[in-house]
Amino acid sequence: MRRTLTHHVPDHAEPRPIGAQGLRRRGARESKSMGQVASEVLARALAEADPAPGDFEWISRDLGRPMIDLDDDEAVRAALGEQL
Repeated sequence: MRRTLTHHVPDHAEPRPIGAQGLRRRGARESKSMGQVASEVLARALAEADPAPGDFEWISRDLGRPMIDLDDDEAVRAALGEQL
């Protein structure tokens, strides 16, 4: 039975918005860069929002030789019908 991955990660994952000034203040207080503080806040929020892993299984297999030359941009565009 095939299962569809339905988990959605929100565009904003902060449990409480702190904004750029809050990141700067917290970074200065903890002697960390603003980016490091933002990464930590995001990682914590994602860990809290992420449900326990289910029985999702990634299936991979050899698909054989490609029907077009994937290094040829024009061939790829033609195969996709200019959907790029």
